[in-house]
Amino acid sequence: MARMLRFLSPLFLGWLAILAALTVALGAASCLPRSTWRARLYFSALVQYHPALAAMLLLLAGFLLWHHLNTALALGGRREDFYRASRLGSLGLTLAAWGLLRVAAALLPGELPASWAILTSAAWPVFVLALLSMVSLGSLMGALAYRYGHHLAAGGLTLLTAVGAGYDLFPLLTGAISVGDGAELISAALWAAVLLAAGELVSWSSMRSYRVM
Repeated sequence: MARMLRFLSPLFLGWLAILAALTVALGAASCLPRSTWRARLYFSALVQYHPALAAMLLLLAGFLLWHHLNTALALGGRREDFYRASRLGSLGLTLAAWGLLRVAAALLPGELPASWAILTSAAWPVFVLALLSMVSLGSLMGALAYRYGHHLAAGGLTLLTAVGAGYDLFPLLTGAISVGDGAELISAALWAAVLLAAGELVSWSSMRSYRVM
């Protein structure tokens, strides 16, 4: 598995660099004068949607893992090693994203918007679980794209987004639900767990049956 980790490390390091660049951009924006409405709008939008943007980048990272599977197998790698290495790397990337969000929260002046509330609350493990489920959801979409084509994957993502919105997961990432509402947090945690389990089950099944092109 060590060889597979080295193979996938440029992918994960690239996503980590993007997440770090977003944190640096947010920190730099907080230091700039906001004397015009354009500057204020840019900063407020960047702050408001930064956690959700990090989640979407993790989803994309999970999806693009499938673009490396064929190469890895063609070079003699094993499916089990690819799965384990990709999951270990995804876990590391998720924890790094969480850490960078905490750093960004410390850099922001004044009161944090609602989308950041969970980062500094006792419910932060729910947010980390939601981030991890985004990687798994991306991998699930990659598996669907491999099996049935990108159109079905896009439709499946739209359906899951609609269902997830009803079950509080995506509102959790955008700050649309209250951190103090225990029922909504439990619903978000359960939906994240369902997405995580479904994504891993479909991804592993698809990797086992994947044919090298």
